Amino acid sequence: MIFVSSFLHLSPSFIITLYNKHKTLMVAKEEEEVEAEWISGDELELFEGKSNWVDASKHGCLSKLLSAAEFGNADFCSEALRDIEDEFVNAKGDDGDTSLHLACLYGHVDVVKVLLSDERVDVNARDDDDGTSLADASASGFHEIVALLLAKKGIEVNLKDSDGETALDCAIRGEHEKCVELLKAAGGKEGEL
Repeated sequence: MIFVSSFLHLSPSFIITLYNKHKTLMVAKEEEEVEAEWISGDELELFEGKSNWVDASKHGCLSKLLSAAEFGNADFCSEALRDIEDEFVNAKGDDGDTSLHLACLYGHVDVVKVLLSDERVDVNARDDDDGTSLADASASGFHEIVALLLAKKGIEVNLKDSDGETALDCAIRGEHEKCVELLKAAGGKEGEL
């Protein structure tokens, strides 16, 4: 466990995977509790997936940025943004989402603030389904994040995803009235479904 503990300072919510010949050690740290479990077989396939995605950024900075966004660590996100090359700031992870998409999808307000403070982050970046971070936050009802995104210069409120839906459609479908109000006030329109 000495090897594992040396990594746990990275983030209060960070998952580390260590491999040996036949099993994988999944280590998760939530606040001050550490859990570790060796897994193998079918369980291992769930974590490894069948992705051909490779982090081509220097020193794995893109993976660090995506992890920080997904797990809600603003400090780790700031550090990753300092180290990452410009061409990877808006890159997608193996699930097709950018760091901003992930932070919006999971409701991490502090991470969204950090990301939006970096002028390299594209507020209108699209995921693999042509969805936007604004649509992700709207679909989940994260009105504080919707307000932050709408305040960002250059935001395009009425971008449609591959299904023809806008952020307003997502907010309406989720019955998130506060998001609906914010989007309509910013000129949001329903898509042509």
